[in-house]
Amino acid sequence: MPDAGETRLLLRIEVGRAWLRAEDAGELGVGSRVELDCAADEGVEVSSGARRIARGTPAVLDGKLCVQVSHVLGGADAVGA
Repeated sequence: MPDAGETRLLLRIEVGRAWLRAEDAGELGVGSRVELDCAADEGVEVSSGARRIARGTPAVLDGKLCVQVSHVLGGADAVGA
């Protein structure tokens, strides 16, 4: 449990996007694959709210998916500020 004075942010990690027709989305099932609009070796975006705050690459840490931050966005680089 965080301290009362501790500020916590919810982060969103975006790997890629895909647009599906409603009928195709309705046919998704276990084992289905959805092709994203990015290459497998592209980085991911880290956002908080509507603001992109970092870029990185997917990684695994202690068996859990994580992001290794490669670039922190700030000032003019930050998107959505």
